[in-house]
Amino acid sequence: MGEDVRAALGADVLSAHDTGPNVGDLLVEVADEKTVRTLAPDLAAVARLSHRGVIVTARASDEGGAYDYVSRFFGPAVGVDEDPVTGSAHTALAPLWSGLGWAATASPVSRRRPAPAWCAPPCAATAPC
Repeated sequence: MGEDVRAALGADVLSAHDTGPNVGDLLVEVADEKTVRTLAPDLAAVARLSHRGVIVTARASDEGGAYDYVSRFFGPAVGVDEDPVTGSAHTALAPLWSGLGWAATASPVSRRRPAPAWCAPPCAATAPC
């Protein structure tokens, strides 16, 4: 799967995670924010992957800035070439980036959704929500 994903995205993959049957996407971490922002995937190749869609993410370049990570979602297999903010994608992104703290933020890259989306991992019994 690794080479197929790299070829479809046109970028090196640091890690890839199956989001499981409830979400059905492939969550891919790439090297940096610039890679996410400039990504021009082969949408036909993305559609041939064995997942509903592909979530691509990276840590934000400006550590301590207005957002902690960036992401984009591609779902050509279900008729959505790129979705500016996919709620189900953030159910996978929040746990991935939960090491950033309870109020980690995302910044979807799409020009149609310039405002950050706020994400937090599920509450623990001892953590305030």
